[in-house]
Amino acid sequence: MEKQKISIRNESEIRVTLVENILAVTVKDYLCTFFIENESPFSCTKSLKEVETMLPDFFIRINRNCIINTDKVKSISRTNKSVQIQGNMTFSVSVRGAKRLKRQYA
Repeated sequence: MEKQKISIRNESEIRVTLVENILAVTVKDYLCTFFIENESPFSCTKSLKEVETMLPDFFIRINRNCIINTDKVKSISRTNKSVQIQGNMTFSVSVRGAKRLKRQYA
């Protein structure tokens, strides 16, 4: 099976990366940031909704501002309502996001 690639562009660069290497995608102040394994973060002006349509099913939106790669999850804290992924990145999880995670790991 061929590995799926994604290209992300901003004003100065086009970055091509394997989808499976994307750890998380966050948005803040209209800037979408991709966190990629063994690479520096990459920012562009796509909306999270646009990015969501580009990614396969193992990516889950866990709150308004964050999509994570469920294959990279290390732990889920039900008391703190947070999820930790590889690279020791921690993100808060909304109520809806918790339901999505529960379905994924049920």
